[in-house]
Amino acid sequence: MVGYDIGYADNNAAWEEMELPDDDTLIGENGEDITTAKAKTQATYTGLGWQFGTTDESPWKMGVGGYSLPVFYWQTTAPAAMPVHLK
Repeated sequence: MVGYDIGYADNNAAWEEMELPDDDTLIGENGEDITTAKAKTQATYTGLGWQFGTTDESPWKMGVGGYSLPVFYWQTTAPAAMPVHLK
């Protein structure tokens, strides 16, 4: 979560099983709680307002080189590793 102590980010998503410190309950706060399967689906992000394409205004594409999460359109190699909880 971005800005936990100082605010919230708009158009964001967080894995639904994320544990927060000190038993906080911010689930659904300014974002969508998503499952592992939804994290790998473009519709999840377009529903949040993310723009997919090949320009700086639409900077996202789904995955590269076996990495199934969103990456920037200009990325040609996969990130170092898939987050363990999203494999």
